[in-house]
Amino acid sequence: MNINISNLISGIMVMSLGALFLILSFGINTSSSELFDAAFLPQVYTILLIAFGLVITVNAFNKRNDERGENNYRGPVLAMITMIIYIFLIPVTGYYLATFLMILSFLLLVKFKHKILLIIVPIIGILLIYLIFDLLLNVPIPMGLLFQ
Repeated sequence: MNINISNLISGIMVMSLGALFLILSFGINTSSSELFDAAFLPQVYTILLIAFGLVITVNAFNKRNDERGENNYRGPVLAMITMIIYIFLIPVTGYYLATFLMILSFLLLVKFKHKILLIIVPIIGILLIYLIFDLLLNVPIPMGLLFQ
């Protein structure tokens, strides 16, 4: 039986995160008894996340071989490690610096070659986030321990 290890690992991790977030979403305090309360949308998203993880896991057992070979799980694992580091960096370095580093890491992970765009793309991404969320919508962005 041919098993795609990267899909198997990714699917299990996505389903696990979805299950964790689904459990956490039941703890959202709502004062209303309506169907569409504050916990409704997070629960829908986490159920979809679990379903997509299940699809990925089932596809891991597909009979077709992947063209890239057996050791193609390096990219998804590095992407997940990058996201975990990003989540832990936000409270320390702040959202903007952590997001800049995360976008830069993903560009390096996919072997982006253009040196100028390697710096410009994360800067433009951070500027757009700043303009939309901080200036336009007045959403408070975590500044982190380094910038407080």
